[in-house]
Amino acid sequence: PPPASFEKGLNQGQKARHILVWNREKGLLEEEVIHPCINLGMRLLYQSAFGAMLRKTKKISQMIKDMSENQGKKYNDPQSAGHIQGFVNSFHINMEEAVLQVPEYQTFNHFFYRKLKPEARPIASPGDPKVVVQPADCRLMVFDTISDATKLWIKGKEFTVAAMLGSDEEAKRFMGGSISVHRLAPQDYHRFHLPVDAKIKSQTLVEGELWTVNPVAVNMVDVFTENKRTVCYLETEQYGTVAFIAVGAHMVGSMDFTLKTGDQGAKGDDFGYFFFGGSTVVCVWEKGSVKFDKDLIDRSLQSTETLVKMGGQLATGVRG
Repeated sequence: PPPASFEKGLNQGQKARHILVWNREKGLLEEEVIHPCINLGMRLLYQSAFGAMLRKTKKISQMIKDMSENQGKKYNDPQSAGHIQGFVNSFHINMEEAVLQVPEYQTFNHFFYRKLKPEARPIASPGDPKVVVQPADCRLMVFDTISDATKLWIKGKEFTVAAMLGSDEEAKRFMGGSISVHRLAPQDYHRFHLPVDAKIKSQTLVEGELWTVNPVAVNMVDVFTENKRTVCYLETEQYGTVAFIAVGAHMVGSMDFTLKTGDQGAKGDDFGYFFFGGSTVVCVWEKGSVKFDKDLIDRSLQSTETLVKMGGQLATGVRG
């Protein structure tokens, strides 16, 4: 893509204290505002030589894990429910979409992984197995090849699909395949869903760091291979095997799954949820199995994330 369009996204966002995202529903370029203090801290830790040195120390790594664990305990305490309304007000969260209202949540985390009314997130073409849907409310990047992804977005020096999956053997099936990266910001609905009809073949927890998944870090640190994550394999008739990786991040030391190994689910079914914080789902697709929607590809090639909602169309199946 031409430099001017490339700079619309990550490059410009890295220089500002905002990240620019394209709102697919509204057709507008929007700023994702980050508190200046948090922004400064992230840039110090992830975009400086001093930060790179700090990240290599066990002390910093353990400190971030301890912070995340302590924050998790805090938000599981009934007293944390008092923070819900302020969070709703700050991020303009539409509580009419939620099954429960603010006074009904027992803790902040209970609110954070809240369920939504089915009509709030309609599933695209529910009877058509060739339509792939968004697994989460997120800021989305899609690439037809892993090579494109590593050139334009995932620039960590040690990133490979094998390292992310924790298996050289499993990675072979995804040679030449496609990838979709679904980043959830703290203000997003934090449950994730099946993108296709599938059987859960396996779920493996890989322990690791809790670096931020903010774009500030994705281009500097191998967050998808270093962070704590659960690697899931979905068996499908239309798409072969899909790797579905739920990645923990700063303040997100925990995730849980509503579907377990051996369970069968339809696209759009509730698959699991993250506890408080920002987090990411990465899906890896076998070569020639999916064709991502053109508008999503175009934005991704400009290094601009697209803001999407769970259940909307992501891609169409190519096989069969």
